[in-house]
Amino acid sequence: MYKLYLVENYSIINQTNKMKKLSLFLVLILSYFSSFTQELSNDFKVSVGEPYQVIDAGSKEYISLDNGYALMVKMGRGVVNIQKYDINGMKEVARNTYDDLPKGAIFQNVLKLNDNVYYFYLIYNKKEKNFTLYSREIDTEATSFKQAVEIIKTSRKVTPVEATGELTDAKVGLAGMVRDIKFDFHKSFDESKLLITYRLYPKSKNDAENYDEIGFFVFDNKISKQWGSEVKLPYTEKQINNVAYAVGKNGEAKMLVANRDKKVYEAITVLPSGETKVSDLGISTDQLVKTLKVNETANGNFIYAGFYANGIEFTFNPFTGGNFKFNANGLMLFEIDNDGKLVKNKNYEFTKEFIQQNLNERLKKQVEEREKDGKAGIFDLYLLDFVVKDDNSCVFIGERQWLVNEYWGTQKKAVYHFGNAVAIKVDANGELAWMKKLPKNQAGVMGSGQMGISYMEGKENDYVAFVDNIKNIELDASGGIPVAHKDGHGGYLTTYKINLATGNMEKHSICNLDQIESYKAYQFKPTRILKVSPNEFLMEIYIKDKKDTMVKFKVN
Repeated sequence: MYKLYLVENYSIINQTNKMKKLSLFLVLILSYFSSFTQELSNDFKVSVGEPYQVIDAGSKEYISLDNGYALMVKMGRGVVNIQKYDINGMKEVARNTYDDLPKGAIFQNVLKLNDNVYYFYLIYNKKEKNFTLYSREIDTEATSFKQAVEIIKTSRKVTPVEATGELTDAKVGLAGMVRDIKFDFHKSFDESKLLITYRLYPKSKNDAENYDEIGFFVFDNKISKQWGSEVKLPYTEKQINNVAYAVGKNGEAKMLVANRDKKVYEAITVLPSGETKVSDLGISTDQLVKTLKVNETANGNFIYAGFYANGIEFTFNPFTGGNFKFNANGLMLFEIDNDGKLVKNKNYEFTKEFIQQNLNERLKKQVEEREKDGKAGIFDLYLLDFVVKDDNSCVFIGERQWLVNEYWGTQKKAVYHFGNAVAIKVDANGELAWMKKLPKNQAGVMGSGQMGISYMEGKENDYVAFVDNIKNIELDASGGIPVAHKDGHGGYLTTYKINLATGNMEKHSICNLDQIESYKAYQFKPTRILKVSPNEFLMEIYIKDKKDTMVKFKVN
């Protein structure tokens, strides 16, 4: 009896100790996770609208009408859905579905020009072996299509539009081309003019014999043709590389080319008569630029900008294989006036200290070694946004994006990476105002998914939004390495708030994506965040049960 009592008593004591240990373990676990529970920012007021029936569509476009309403245009399988959304009432107020587009119609773009919204699509003419581009105005009051209008007919087949290489571009297909997109669209600063360009297929396979033929067609903001023709450039394809296109408020078209023979950039002005004027800018093409973007300024000049590099580098890893990487050394910027005269030409180099921010010690040492050979830079950096402000200052937003075959768990997969972002401001005189590193780290295997960034332009402050791991909330450019956020695993919609005057930066959590009021965001894209007023932004989310809703972020 005594022995049995001891055993039973020991068993009770042992179980009690186990329960105490388990309780202590649970307390520690809860304390660990509660340490990452983030208080949401007071800078933003978040509200959720009334749910509405989901529309499954391969392509979705969102447009602010600047009158308290927004349009959603969703396309797929020959059907176009147009929805109208009340921003103040936070509810869908109208929708119409159209399946009357011609057979074979391929979407090209949806554009807002001042107060008018247009849907563009093409038709391939099999017998004539050419393309016809149509515009179809959207009646924003009735949320309906008007009649289609033929606006361009090409003389022969057209090449696909070249892709920028950005992983967030869902239209990108194989070989660096944009799937099914044949026409490029370029708006003037005041949106009074629209330039549509396309490139005719070469007649010969020999680049030394082919003179590039480009379609230049200029319209006003009601898609009334001002002028247009297919222009034969004064160079063969072997001699030049077509870089960028733009249109001025005066209706003249601009084209930037890299002259391979002279190794300089040249500006080509295309006049309404079809005549071309070539201006040698005297800027060397020795520096490799991944993508040069162009914007017109308020005074009618044109600013070109892109990240430059000393070259493409090959890296090899025994586990993941070899990769070619673009190693950005800084920002290149130049400005020309309407006559093609060079006004400004500057480079803004990344310092060694800037490159090393938010890197681990191993990578910092690599930067030190590369700096000795003048090769220190930021790998795989893309220029995503480039905005000319009202005072002619410019803000540039870049992001690291790369795709690599590597182990994801126990399987080798194509993994999409979206790394640190970069924000740069250049003032109206061309002087560097500030340059900031925005630490972030995202990875996933389902394409771009819920990764990437959204640049939200404000008045005194600009915002760069993305989905982040809660463990990174205290992290900023002063130091630290961002913990990876795995795509599709919840997270917080986070933003860097950047003061335009000073460059001072703050980090804010806007909302927990697993609990936005009473909803969980199952599907969404931060890259589709829409500015609907100077201090309000919308983002559509899927909340299951075949329902979507809108989330509004209002800057207090």
